[in-house]
Amino acid sequence: MNQLNRKLIREFWHAKGLLLAITLMIALGVMCLVTMQSAYRNLLAAKIDYYHQCQMAHFWIDLKKVALSDIPDLSKYPSIRTLDSRLSFPATLDWHLKPEPLNCKVVSLPDRPKNHLCKIILHRGTYFTERNSNEVILSTKFAESNEIQPGDSVHLLLNNRREEFTVVGTAYSSEFTYMTPPGELLPSPENYGICYLKRSYAEELFDFQAAANQLLGEFHPLPDSSKYRLLEDLKQELEPYGLIRGTLLKDQTSNQFLTNEIQGVASFSFFLPTVFLTVAALVLNVLMTRLAKRQRVVIGTFKALGYTDGQLFLYFLKFGFVVGVAGSLCGSFFGILLAGGMTALYGYFFEFPNLISEVFWYPHFIGLVASLFCSVLGSIFGARHSLKLQPAEAMRAEAPIQGGHIWLERLSSFWQALSPSWRLALRSLFRARLRSLSNFIAAMMGTAILSSGLLMTSSQVFFIDFQFDKTMRSDVDLALKNIQGRQVVDEVLDLPGVYYAEPSYLYGCT
Repeated sequence: MNQLNRKLIREFWHAKGLLLAITLMIALGVMCLVTMQSAYRNLLAAKIDYYHQCQMAHFWIDLKKVALSDIPDLSKYPSIRTLDSRLSFPATLDWHLKPEPLNCKVVSLPDRPKNHLCKIILHRGTYFTERNSNEVILSTKFAESNEIQPGDSVHLLLNNRREEFTVVGTAYSSEFTYMTPPGELLPSPENYGICYLKRSYAEELFDFQAAANQLLGEFHPLPDSSKYRLLEDLKQELEPYGLIRGTLLKDQTSNQFLTNEIQGVASFSFFLPTVFLTVAALVLNVLMTRLAKRQRVVIGTFKALGYTDGQLFLYFLKFGFVVGVAGSLCGSFFGILLAGGMTALYGYFFEFPNLISEVFWYPHFIGLVASLFCSVLGSIFGARHSLKLQPAEAMRAEAPIQGGHIWLERLSSFWQALSPSWRLALRSLFRARLRSLSNFIAAMMGTAILSSGLLMTSSQVFFIDFQFDKTMRSDVDLALKNIQGRQVVDEVLDLPGVYYAEPSYLYGCT
């Protein structure tokens, strides 16, 4: 081991506290990068695979009722690849383990497995059998939250009829990855779920023989503007059948929540690591500047003994290299652990059949490169001034910083009011402008991270309080299938515990 390496180890030991702090900042930046990039890639890969498996529809059209024979001929719309139909109705489920009825949505499926849009992926049990017509498949989280097993019997209130069904299985569907009850923002699998029925039995229950109230379609590859125009053409053609709404995949509730969350994670995976790594580079720059100035005489002596500028430059570069590698390895390790936890947390809000945390080399490589770049850059800028000096000049002590007035001294009344210690601090601050700027930026970024987190929490609390305590003040929202008169309000007021009821009329329009 040569003299420079021994000196490097001693300097590491003497500055261990500050170097540890810088290493931790780099580790935090790399950890944020690895965690969020891994979570982003896990979510994106799971979404793409899920949509492909289920053959996710590209648009939905809700109607009051349309005969299958009246569904538009696809030959008029060459850009539409597939058009399927089905039944979809709100319903209520009775389960003996729950004292109150559970809200659900009934969706029809083909009696036998076949290729169609918005397929399901079975989790437990089987698909519909030929033994009974009154069979039901439940969404997985809804069944698990209410402890409903394949083979159990449940009752559904459908079209004013209370029917008994046998649960034959539980399943996932990409259409309901983020499943919220009507009027709510967060999933509530213990109170709301999807019930899949045989198409033939659903037609009989709702008196929809050879008819449907929802169309699902798939486009050929098209720009978004063309998709909107095609959907508008279809809506105009289906207007006589009681058009309710038309929805593109881009605007579908579940897909919108999932896509926005993925984009948010991708944005944070760039912003937070950049802040941490920038602060680390600035602090390392200040450290190396002070170290080089403190060792000015030593550097001059080494140069006089024959050490080249390249050897001394490499000596300072090793500071940044070791700090960058140590911070990157530490950040990568904890990033892998946190990525697994973050992905598991998303599995609670989003209903995926196969959401796993994988280790991707790309975020680790980017983290290593970024940490080395920032740490080495800080070291280079910190040591560059002393390495430019000639041996004789470097062996002399550094001359004091040139004095002189600073611009604040022109404000005589203000300056005279300051104590000598404040004057000394302000002169030092304005004369060492680069160091002061580095400290200012580091403090600014640290404050930005802290304040943005606190403000985000406060804004969410305000939003929830305003929305649910001041705007949506009802305890129960009762949706009726058909338009009713004032007598319904009187009946609701007669229910025990109800002290106020307010009617409303909602009508979809453009």
